[in-house]
Amino acid sequence: FRWSEEERRWGPIYAMWRLMRSRAAVESQYLGTRIAIALEQYQRAQGGFPDTLAALVPAYLPVIPEDPLSGGQFVYRSEAGAFVLYSAGESGVDRGANARGNLLLTPLGD
Repeated sequence: FRWSEEERRWGPIYAMWRLMRSRAAVESQYLGTRIAIALEQYQRAQGGFPDTLAALVPAYLPVIPEDPLSGGQFVYRSEAGAFVLYSAGESGVDRGANARGNLLLTPLGD
């Protein structure tokens, strides 16, 4: 196997970019999971999910974390006794919960 001149030149930079992107995705999953747990706690205490994530502060979360993957806020909606929570992904553009590149977090099972 031989690396091309371009691959030798950009290989380390590309590897570092992939590592940083991977770390942001893992961190987004972790922070999103913390929000999902707080949403479940809220639902059990209040009988339903909040209209906004701000209702979780300060009783369930000290602050609403920023999404490291998108650099913005996690996208949240309460729908018919359930919730949708996801990251808009690296682009930061909300293309819906099931769009490619979005990190979708779903409610916990009973």
